Amino acid sequence: MLKSRNLNVSSRLIFILFVTFNFFGCKEKESEESFKFIFMADVHIQPELNADDGFKMAVDKINELKPDFVISGGDLIMDALDETFERSIKQYGLYKEISQKINIPIYNVIGNHEVFGVYENSGVDDTHPEYGK
Repeated sequence: MLKSRNLNVSSRLIFILFVTFNFFGCKEKESEESFKFIFMADVHIQPELNADDGFKMAVDKINELKPDFVISGGDLIMDALDETFERSIKQYGLYKEISQKINIPIYNVIGNHEVFGVYENSGVDDTHPEYGK
């Protein structure tokens, strides 16, 4: 059951990429000023639930479409708000590993899930050097 749910999430991400690309990136007649880009958001990468497989599928589609650049609009990882530093770093490492396979420039924007340790359940003290960053 989890696997089919995850494929649906992956399919939705790819659908969002297609819709975004077709709506914003394609024109019938290109001019010298035109360019193509993909905007993706809410990747929410984590090692569980095959999230990495879904993101890899999206990266393959991005490379196939060959836009000029990608904007990733935040919530790159599942959560740094409510997690330990080690868990947050693991998620960022996974995002970095997979996103580096995108063959064109990618510009990342910070989302609320990138803010470290501010939820009480994280157990992170507000004196931690990365707290709230």
